[in-house]
This record gives sequence, C-alpha cells and structure tokens, in this order.
Amino acid sequence: LPHGAYVTNNKIELKKDDELKENDEHSIEWDVDKSAELTLGGNKTFAAKDDVPEQFEFQLIDENGAVLDTQETNNGAFTFKQLTYDAEGTHTYTIKEVAGNTAGMTYDSAEYDVTVTVEQDPETKKLTASVTSVTKYENGRTDAEGNAIAGAVIYNSSGSEFENIGISFTNYFSKVEVPLHVNKLLTGTADKLANHTFSFELKLTKIDDAEQTGPTYTGTATTGVDGKATVTFTGNGMTNNTLTFTKAGTYTYELYEKVE
Repeated sequence: LPHGAYVTNNKIELKKDDELKENDEHSIEWDVDKSAELTLGGNKTFAAKDDVPEQFEFQLIDENGAVLDTQETNNGAFTFKQLTYDAEGTHTYTIKEVAGNTAGMTYDSAEYDVTVTVEQDPETKKLTASVTSVTKYENGRTDAEGNAIAGAVIYNSSGSEFENIGISFTNYFSKVEVPLHVNKLLTGTADKLANHTFSFELKLTKIDDAEQTGPTYTGTATTGVDGKATVTFTGNGMTNNTLTFTKAGTYTYELYEKVE
C-alpha cells in the first residue's frame, strides 16, 4: 500500500494528514471470497402411540454414492453440514433415511434426489447456490422385477431453503398386545387342594407357515384352598402376562404343563 493508506472493509482509505504524491500510481490486489454455501436437510415425523426413544438416521449422499454427512433426530427438522462450492455447475444429492431394526417400527423408504445449481454473477464474480429441483422416489427406485421406477418431481424452482422443498419422512410404530388367561384347576379332597405349585411352558412354534423354535415362556401357578390358580408367565421379555406382536401374521403356540 502507498504510505498512509490502509484497508477497512475491503476499501482503501487515507489518513487525514497524509496525501499521495502527484502522479503516484499503486496497484493493490486482495482476495475476496466468492464461494457459495448451501445447507440441505428435511423434516421427520414420528407417528406413535407409545414413547419410543429412538434416534432416526438420515444420510446426504453425492452423485458418486459417497455419504457426505449423517444426521439424527427423534422428531422434527434435521440439517446436514454446510456445502461449499467454488465453481459453477450442477450437483445432485440423495437424501434418505437409514432403516433401523426396532420391532414394530415402519421406516420411511422414500428417497429424494436434490439438484443444486451453482451460478456466477458476471459482474461481481460471486457464486450463488440454490435448489432447483427435488424428485421423490416413494418406495425405492426399482420394482419387484428390478425395473426402474420413475420418481415424481415435487419441486422445481430456485432460491428456496430446504424447509420449503418437501423433503419429509414419516415413521410409524405399532404393536398389538394380547393378554394371556390360563388357569389351573386341582380336584380332590377339599382340605388338600391349597398350596400346590405347577409349572407350564408356552412356546412359539410357527409364524404363518414358517416353523419356529421359540421363544419359550415359563409359567407357574399355585393353587388356593379351592384348588384354583392363575398361571403367570415370565421370561423373554414377557410382562403382565401379555404377548406383544409388532408384525402381522398368524402365530401358533404350544402350551403344556411340565411334569415334575
């Protein structure tokens, strides 16, 4: 810089008591950041009657299949790390949920292709990045035979923030609880009916047409003075004498008393 000159907010200024000499010429150059930045994300809705403390995982994937970022949320909005662009061009990203393994949970299988266009201002050379289209694949990209499924364009404009481009995922949690009512009756001499303990087993043997080897639940019952008793089952997560189902199907069990 010439004597007495300094830079403030990218402007050259002179101190009050200093002047440039006549015909004094100076060439000054400095770098100005002209890159563009953009943040992508989406929204998660979790529909459940029960409080299921699960964090759902989402991925931002580039056109080469590389995972750029992973974010988690239980419910509500999620935001990926900021994307930075240093040149004009068009970029396509995929946003999808990573399915977990919680029993009874239906994970959203939708995938979204997001197109980002980066343009440069011809005068300032400043780059701007904006979402120009979003294509949704509701249930994957291929059918049962492996044929490609066309996605539905749900957004086609520019300059939008991610909250407005329709990227949303909905998960459902459902279960059915079936209480067990199993009773034991002991007959015989009235004064000898009380305080007899019996053991039982309840075993899952089939789901629809598929053979199963369990789980097995252990039951116990202790008779009262009338010889009657209610069987209480425990083990393998059984609570309150209730079977819990998180998938549709026909379940077959074997129930038998154990001979001690």
